[in-house]
Amino acid sequence: MTDHQAIDQFLQIQNKLYRFVLGLVKSTEEAEDIVQDTFIKMIETIRKKKDLDNFEAWCMTVARNRAFDILKKIKRTRNITKESAVLTEDKQMDFTIRDIQDERWEVVERCIRELPDHYREIILLRDVEGYRYKEISQMLDMSISQVKVSIHRARQHLKQKVLKKNI
Repeated sequence: MTDHQAIDQFLQIQNKLYRFVLGLVKSTEEAEDIVQDTFIKMIETIRKKKDLDNFEAWCMTVARNRAFDILKKIKRTRNITKESAVLTEDKQMDFTIRDIQDERWEVVERCIRELPDHYREIILLRDVEGYRYKEISQMLDMSISQVKVSIHRARQHLKQKVLKKNI
């Protein structure tokens, strides 16, 4: 795969990567940085290996791992001082996945954001981005059975949250 082919493929999935990462880190600036880091890592890898088995799954995995690194850093920062924790939480309060008028969807989005990280991630991949079980299993390094079980549990958890909000 040439650099130009890789760049073309990356541009095709760039928005999908951004939406996925944004759902994890809840910060537009961090999401943009992660997508840019993924692009740089992709170019470096292409120049070394020349080929990736599943380009999109590889990019999603790199972005996911970078997002988790940033989330860990944010959690460590929160523990340092109360003031930094308040600032980080304020930043997250300003975040919306997308500007949609439908009130019910906004409630569902809020419930998705409140899910534990592993449930939120799998819901975003399957139900928001539309990835197939096999693709998710490659991205998350899980068996297809584990993916199905996780999706079921995540949906049940989400359903409980939505029902509590009475929509």
